Amino acid sequence: MTGGFDATVDAERDDNDSDMNLDQTLRLRFAPPGHPAWSATGAFWFSEDVDGHEAPTSALRDIDDAFDSDFRARVLYLHVDAEDLWGDSVLRVGRQRILEGLAYNRIDGVYFRKQLAAWDWYAFGGWRASLYENAHDDIALGAGVGYRPGARIRIAVDGFHGKDKREIAEVVFWKTLFNPISTRLNRQADELNDTAIAFSVWRDLATNHRLHARYLWKDGGGDETRLSLSGDFENWQLGYELNVRAQLNRAGDQVADLSGFYRVLGVFEPYYNVFAAVHRPLSERVHLSFEAELNDAESDDPLTPNRDYQRYALILSFDEITPGTEASLALEDWRVAGAEGSFAVTGELTHRWEKVSLTVGADFERFEDRYVGYNPLPMRLTQVGFLLRPAATLLFEPFARFFDTRVVETHENIYSTFVESKWDFRDNQRLDARLTREQDDGPDSP
Repeated sequence: MTGGFDATVDAERDDNDSDMNLDQTLRLRFAPPGHPAWSATGAFWFSEDVDGHEAPTSALRDIDDAFDSDFRARVLYLHVDAEDLWGDSVLRVGRQRILEGLAYNRIDGVYFRKQLAAWDWYAFGGWRASLYENAHDDIALGAGVGYRPGARIRIAVDGFHGKDKREIAEVVFWKTLFNPISTRLNRQADELNDTAIAFSVWRDLATNHRLHARYLWKDGGGDETRLSLSGDFENWQLGYELNVRAQLNRAGDQVADLSGFYRVLGVFEPYYNVFAAVHRPLSERVHLSFEAELNDAESDDPLTPNRDYQRYALILSFDEITPGTEASLALEDWRVAGAEGSFAVTGELTHRWEKVSLTVGADFERFEDRYVGYNPLPMRLTQVGFLLRPAATLLFEPFARFFDTRVVETHENIYSTFVESKWDFRDNQRLDARLTREQDDGPDSP
């Protein structure tokens, strides 16, 4: 039997609150003696919130504070594998992560993969097993087949079907004496069903150049296309990456392994995204990388989730400044439509000894934002008008409708420093420690 164990202490503190969480992960693998084709593998996650839940308005509140209990134990995966039962094949039964296909799902079920000459295929089926909620009535099915007509090309077709049954809140509006717009929640069930098919091609164009293309059909129509090209030109000592992604339809809520703490509240409008990067050594010890990204949304508006933006980044890395010492410097600029964006400068310095490494770093970010604020007076006038004369509500409503919002522009400077150390004190045993301090000069920042 072999295995591993990780333990983490995560402590945070600001001017108003503090938070401490403990996390442990235990991984085990057992292979019966004399039967190398069989094995059992498991991983178990434990989490404890030492100081209880943070307030809903706390800057340190996270997904762990959405649970009723301060202690959580989850099975990450627990499965039995049998290899070569049918030629070059793998059969896996139990809780597992499905890495192939279109959805990154964790399921309680069966997975089978087979390799036969130039063909390979897989199939899986079971019930979705989220870390945050057990959903054993939500099925997940998938299959795929790949073919290599030549040494430099592979063609594949993948399919997936998933179901996500949830409890949602239906909002019913009714009038009360002091607030004509209040809410009452009725619980009801909702169900999502996703069906998708993808067609993919991998092609080695030359010795050092590779192409990947994918077209995704989902729920009755074309949904997404992706194209990526990567490689390097040896004569120029230049490496490159190019990724193009097009969202063809509006993308809303979908089947996912996340909890109800995260839900898509709106929809992503169709958009095009282009990412390009080049990497080149300037000398034997200095390397330069430049990245550029462009996002063009069909509907760019502050009320929609996706926005038009451009992102640029420059990274300089320095190897062996002195024996065992390396450093990096990065500049990043986000330019978002609507006078929003950020500019960041980050620097790191690392020194390595035989068993210990020490890294220090600093970061500065200039953040610009524009959001909609609310003026309370128009709503109060509407409430007063309703109390004085209920029939006059429509007369006072325009005050709230046209004057209750205002556009607010913010400019914040965020400074952060950190120190990190790693100590390999025994074979296969390591201790990591990291301390970060962040200061934000925003008016409401902790």
